[in-house]
Amino acid sequence: WAFISKMKKDFTMKKIPMTSGKIDDEIKVLLVVHPRDITDTTQYALDQFVLRGGKLLAFLDPHAYFDQKHDQMAQVLGESSGQSSLDKLLKAWGLDMDMNKVAADMTFAGHNTQNGAIMPTVLLLNKQGINNDDVVTSQIDNLVMPFAGVFTGKPADGLKETVLLHTSPESQLVDGMTATIGAENIVKEFKPSNIDYALAVRL
Repeated sequence: WAFISKMKKDFTMKKIPMTSGKIDDEIKVLLVVHPRDITDTTQYALDQFVLRGGKLLAFLDPHAYFDQKHDQMAQVLGESSGQSSLDKLLKAWGLDMDMNKVAADMTFAGHNTQNGAIMPTVLLLNKQGINNDDVVTSQIDNLVMPFAGVFTGKPADGLKETVLLHTSPESQLVDGMTATIGAENIVKEFKPSNIDYALAVRL
């Protein structure tokens, strides 16, 4: 991954197996990117890492387009290899992400470069969907987020939530399996939720 190569220039990087039972004490910041099939043991290790003061950056994805099984039978069975979650940790923190749904947004909808068709599940966020008051996101002008999941729920006692990225009220949740092929139907049947869904949060 390109960003890993760039980070190696400034940081000491160490790979942690998806089955780890403990995060080494020398690790201060942990990147968990697309944790598909992560074990409960490793999720517990992540919890202990955070409790001892470690910093965790987690990137979860209900529909990772470039990690999908292209086996037609898998699609028929509703199977998706592209899902990644920290279900046990999210539950403990009071949050949830529906692994079968992605955000569709008419305000931030992308467009097909070949035919100009609206693609409401490919979000082109601008300052309107970015927290301009937080140091993490204040210098970001735009982001592309295809087939993004959303965070719902209320943080557990003792946790404070800051929303860093969000949809517009002209959004709704749609089935992730049809998001890549059903853009026309999504537009046709679109019903806005009037909810600013959280796409990225800090706890």
